[in-house]
Amino acid sequence: MKQFLEILLGIVSIVIIVSVLFQDSKSDGLASLTESSNTGGYGRKTSKNYLIDRIVIICSILFFVIALALAILS
Repeated sequence: MKQFLEILLGIVSIVIIVSVLFQDSKSDGLASLTESSNTGGYGRKTSKNYLIDRIVIICSILFFVIALALAILS
């Protein structure tokens, strides 16, 4: 059981890392200091960004629960 949870924790960790890397940047950087920054599309729920956000949230909750279960089993 413990080994299964460790493998599952590793898989969830990799999914979190990859999904965070696939997210679009929500920051304009230095362009936000000028009036020419383009922030029109950031408030919408686009299908790609919304799906990736949900994947990160669900995997983060799974990561926390599995880590707690492993701590209890140890």
